[in-house]
Amino acid sequence: MITQGDITALIHTLITSRNSGVQKNAAQALMNASTENYVVPFFAQSNHIERLVQCVENTESDNIKETLIGILCNLSVHPTCQRKICEAGGLRLFVSLLSENNNIKLRRRAAGALCNLALDHQEKHRIGEMNAIIELSYLLRRGIDAKAQLNAVKALWRLTSNHYHNQARFVLARLQGLLTSYDQDINQYSDVKRYTREIISSCDVYILESEVSDLHLVAQNSKSRIESGRWGEKSVAIKSYVGAELPEDISQAVLQEANILRRLDHKNVVQFYKLIP
Repeated sequence: MITQGDITALIHTLITSRNSGVQKNAAQALMNASTENYVVPFFAQSNHIERLVQCVENTESDNIKETLIGILCNLSVHPTCQRKICEAGGLRLFVSLLSENNNIKLRRRAAGALCNLALDHQEKHRIGEMNAIIELSYLLRRGIDAKAQLNAVKALWRLTSNHYHNQARFVLARLQGLLTSYDQDINQYSDVKRYTREIISSCDVYILESEVSDLHLVAQNSKSRIESGRWGEKSVAIKSYVGAELPEDISQAVLQEANILRRLDHKNVVQFYKLIP
């Protein structure tokens, strides 16, 4: 049975010991503990997560760093730890590790942590604001192992599954040729391809606000407004919601409806084209 005191003692050993072997053993013990659900609240107490993030930043051992990122990745599944990881600088750390060209395991685990954190609506926004979408799409293009690519594409799928991220069009441009770029091992990359197809389908419903010009207000009320404008060669009407951001469940419903409406072509129905994030 692992106790709060055990976690505190292991983290103290990890920070204070000058013996790399002792540090490695402490990190591995913490890694094993982080897989136990009853132990997770112990990590969320005090400043344990903040100290783990600091250890990652300060250690020169790739082996210990890999284990520490694995611990944070395990903890990032749990809502009790997600906010603390972000407050401790975990988001910035994970995004920076995506470009670690010489360490596939670090990049895989960093992408996995971002994938877990993207389950939280608020953290999803923070991740999008930190250039993570672009870094994750680069990760897919560098031919890393299938597990790293799956973590990256699942994170992208979660980050681009709402209409708040104007980087979705960038992701679409990056992924258009991805489905044909993998090896012939279908089983190894089947999940990566499935998520990639869903991202492409999701992103294709967007255009950027800068792509619409010559806007003129037509009507407005307390909840929305209608403007006329030009999208390429087309004359279009743009409906915008006024006020606070839409809740996640409503934004998802809007996206689902948009994907249906844009495939609907009937002379008695106004043609729907795109969403503006």
